[in-house]
Amino acid sequence: MQLPKPSEFDVNVLPGRRLDRLKIGYDGNISFFTSAGFDLNAITINGYDQYGDDYAIYESSYEWLTGGIAAVSGAKSVGDLRLCGISSGEGTLNLKIGNVVSNGLAFTVNADLELTTLEISLADPLIMCVSNNPETFVNLPKKIRNIMASVSYDRHT
Repeated sequence: MQLPKPSEFDVNVLPGRRLDRLKIGYDGNISFFTSAGFDLNAITINGYDQYGDDYAIYESSYEWLTGGIAAVSGAKSVGDLRLCGISSGEGTLNLKIGNVVSNGLAFTVNADLELTTLEISLADPLIMCVSNNPETFVNLPKKIRNIMASVSYDRHT
């Protein structure tokens, strides 16, 4: 066996780093009403190269995949990145950069609530109105003291 000369050594050159894996996460359940949306700035994004080391992720290079029941609007750089519901249901959120797709996060889009009942009662128990029709309240006195109100909502179907 020939020993290397003191001025010689072997060099192993590895291929350049590239994004190999994406991981997104959120601490909790992602659930929101159609009109409210969800703040995507709360999602953690981690990229890893083919050697398992951290890999920097830049907003301009990625695309959110939502499965069709939601859409993404805004920009993370200005703090208004939102997942907005298109229809109610369950979906999976993924992040895609080039050909690399992250793990999926389940989310639920809930239908917005609709006002079904408005109840107003006066301190005087002789008058009480419950109705879905606001015209019912036209004949009430103009000076009403101690009004208490409750509102009920139901989901759209």
